[in-house]
Amino acid sequence: VPLVRTERVHAPESYSPSDSSTTIRVVDPTKTAGQYDCIVDQGLMDAVIALNSPSSIQELLSEAAFAIQEHGIYVLVTSSKLSDETRQTLQECTDLVGFEWEFELDGISNDSQVVSVARTQL
Repeated sequence: VPLVRTERVHAPESYSPSDSSTTIRVVDPTKTAGQYDCIVDQGLMDAVIALNSPSSIQELLSEAAFAIQEHGIYVLVTSSKLSDETRQTLQECTDLVGFEWEFELDGISNDSQVVSVARTQL
């Protein structure tokens, strides 16, 4: 299967972070955007969390929600446990885009990496 390339475009003046339809576009307008069953994020969200910007977190999750198929999952691998404040921010942002979180999965998470999963809500 050939790789579908997507690109990020500049948001229009009326941009709303909860409107994911304005954040990702296909390079070739004759092709549809890529849709994935699973996105594994190992490091990107860590960097965004470090910005301490809830709007940046919401923007990243909106883009992920746009690219994930119905019943898909977003796997978040972080270098340490998420703070209560970060969990709350992720939950608030994902409520807007239709994800449901399960933080720090047992049997997968350890001292060097913590795995959390957001599933699209049914």
